Amino acid sequence: MSLFTTLKELRRARGFTLLDIAKKMDVSEATVQRWESGNIKNMKYDNIVRLAEILDVSPAVLMGWQSEAQEEVHTIAAHHDGTDWTAEELDEIEQFKKYILSKRKKK
Repeated sequence: MSLFTTLKELRRARGFTLLDIAKKMDVSEATVQRWESGNIKNMKYDNIVRLAEILDVSPAVLMGWQSEAQEEVHTIAAHHDGTDWTAEELDEIEQFKKYILSKRKKK
């Protein structure tokens, strides 16, 4: 997934309009629309970081390099006071999280 599609999906998922993001970024609504459509060749690093803050994700998630689920697992794992997690252990954490969420839906 690219920055442009990720930006649009995250914006909509968070309930922001183009105008909301434009105001928070101090740019025009047309600029945000161009970001989402990919009509800007290179986005400034500062804009990527600020957008990530507004959307409450890491720049890696915004860029499409990492999913929000992966970010959550790494956040959970970061609070462990032991050794580093293996890839298999991180996968198990993710599976357990999905299991707990599925139980919530059944209630």
